[in-house]
Amino acid sequence: MWGLRKWKMMMNRLRNKMERLTQVLQEQFAESAKLEAEIKQNLRGLGYELIINN
Repeated sequence: MWGLRKWKMMMNRLRNKMERLTQVLQEQFAESAKLEAEIKQNLRGLGYELIINN
């Protein structure tokens, strides 16, 4: 039984860690989009247009 209990504990830790990491990643994607928009606007202000094809 110790093996199963240890495995469940490890899986709970992994699940918690992945929840935290995906939350951080989501926040970083949002910040990235904000910064990208600011950079594009600054470039337009300088007379340059940045076109990115996704």
